[in-house]
Amino acid sequence: MASSSVEEMPRARAKPTRAPLTREQIVAAARVKLQESPEHPPTMRSLARDLGIAAPSLYWHFSGQAELLGELARTMLEDEIAWPQPSGDWRVDADLLARALRSSILDRPEVAAVLDWNVPFVIAAVAREHCTTIMSQNFEDGVAAERSTQLMFFVFGHVIVERGALRHNAGAGDAAVAELRDRFGDMFDRSLRSVLDGMAAEVLPARRP
Repeated sequence: MASSSVEEMPRARAKPTRAPLTREQIVAAARVKLQESPEHPPTMRSLARDLGIAAPSLYWHFSGQAELLGELARTMLEDEIAWPQPSGDWRVDADLLARALRSSILDRPEVAAVLDWNVPFVIAAVAREHCTTIMSQNFEDGVAAERSTQLMFFVFGHVIVERGALRHNAGAGDAAVAELRDRFGDMFDRSLRSVLDGMAAEVLPARRP
């Protein structure tokens, strides 16, 4: 029997399927982008371009840039700041937490960047959660939360003013900037001591370390 003269058409190769992105992967990509350019928070469009996907795909995971930046801020603050663990002495732990928060904001541009975004509620929530855990060692629950908020207001307020002064004097030379930061450091020490002294007066006698 004669062979057929009709040649078989080559079968088209199936395109490889791409695993769907997760929220964690998107946040990780946004974090890389932030480290490359701390002064510019990542946008949905630029992030989608870097990930090689269409921007609408990101909206399956985040309602918009505000939610994305909020989640990025939360995960970054959890990872980048050396949050102290409760030791039994609320004052020692609160002192360590306040200093760790100030140092991280001043020394790490990507952490400082979150203060410039419109997500202060995220920063406050993360910081207060850790602080309340510490304060609960020696304060009643309601007071612990209130004192945690008070301490965070002090730290963030001080750091915002300090960052502004350091930026304003950035052209004065390294020695002048270092001296200015030392002066702010001394001011922070004295003010933090006063804040904690005031709180110590309200500690329950049975819970004093």
